[in-house]
Amino acid sequence: MTNNKRLVVMSDDFGMCPAVNEGIVQAFVEGILTDSNLMAPCPSFDEAAKLTKQHNIPVGIHSTFTCDWDKYFWGPLTEASSLITKKNYFKDSVPEAWDQADLEEAWIELLAQYDRIVSNGITLTHVGEHMGIDPNDKHNKVMARLVEAKGIPHKGQLQKHNREPYLSYKYKSNFSAYSSADYETIKAHIKDVLFSLEPGDHMWVVHCGIDDGSLSKLCSPDFHARIWADTFRINDLRLCLDPDIKNWINENEIELTSITEIPTAIL
Repeated sequence: MTNNKRLVVMSDDFGMCPAVNEGIVQAFVEGILTDSNLMAPCPSFDEAAKLTKQHNIPVGIHSTFTCDWDKYFWGPLTEASSLITKKNYFKDSVPEAWDQADLEEAWIELLAQYDRIVSNGITLTHVGEHMGIDPNDKHNKVMARLVEAKGIPHKGQLQKHNREPYLSYKYKSNFSAYSSADYETIKAHIKDVLFSLEPGDHMWVVHCGIDDGSLSKLCSPDFHARIWADTFRINDLRLCLDPDIKNWINENEIELTSITEIPTAIL
């Protein structure tokens, strides 16, 4: 492992909606963002694919089997009858999505998502998951098949979820800033994290989005994941653009790097 401190800043959900797409591009062009990942089934995927190529953003596949919201929806690229609601959308929680999921249907769907991305002339850097891993580890099983079939590493997990090992990027730590606290408190927390990083490779996962009013329309005001619609995304973009954050990274001699520079291992 390197004696230097290296940091990947990864924004999830590229393709979800225009505000997220714009936030990711802004964070990459003007801020500290190094990488992102694409959600092939989402309504704004085509725009995200164009922006990926326009700005040379390193991207992976954000394997998508859930739909987060109750006012804004997407569903599978294939029939995938075991993965959908009565309205043909993905379900909104990870356990529900995978409880009755047929693994072969999920595999066919993941291949379709992969094909949609690469057919746009995009080279994928990693395989990852949207909204986490199910208790029965079905999502990991289909991701493992994609990693093996295409030779693309998983983005890396510190928790193994009792899964079979497969090729993954290897980090010393990963972190995020998700909190209902005010921005300055969150910023102070990130400062503490940055100043405490040890030599080695680290990942900061963010979810960037611009504050244009549209994010709040993704879900109802009392929806259980409301804070994920706007607050987290707006704060993450602010952090990625904040000159203090960049100065602290430089002060601590932290090298911003793309995920492709990180070593891989069977993990």
